Amino acid sequence: MSIVLDHDFGEGLTLKNNLRYARYDKLPEWYPGSAVDAAGNMTLAAYNNENLRTNIFNQTDVTKKLITGSIEHTFSGGGTGPQNSDNVRNSGFFGPPARRQCDGFASNPFAIATAFRQTGTDANNVCARHCRGLVQDEIAFTSPWKVLAGVRTTISKSISTNRRTTTTRLIVAHRR
Repeated sequence: MSIVLDHDFGEGLTLKNNLRYARYDKLPEWYPGSAVDAAGNMTLAAYNNENLRTNIFNQTDVTKKLITGSIEHTFSGGGTGPQNSDNVRNSGFFGPPARRQCDGFASNPFAIATAFRQTGTDANNVCARHCRGLVQDEIAFTSPWKVLAGVRTTISKSISTNRRTTTTRLIVAHRR
């Protein structure tokens, strides 16, 4: 879903806002668990990397045009963000009995995982957020000569949980 608001206030001042909402869910995946042997047999393995990603993307841009003498300025400012992501990985089991891999024929590689659950090698990512801000001035001196000067900042915050070692990390990065 996307909503765009674009408005001209007059006298060179405009506002544009783009709001977009999207959700992406990932389904279980199957992959070869071994190479194909001489008899045409192989094993299959599976995992469910449940990724509940919700993007609420909002971009706001404000532009103001101004002429000072023979120099034209176009001031712009805006920001974007955030994006959230929760990721849970579970290994697939086939059975009964519950096994990490199942036997199959390379000519018809089909199997149904009967359960998905965490193992010692599965890790989770809990959250990621990214926000950005921008301010710039485009200065037009004469017809092909322009100078663009600006500052952009990005703020990223990630909280990740790794079930293999049951530790929690908080990473906050601020770039200019």
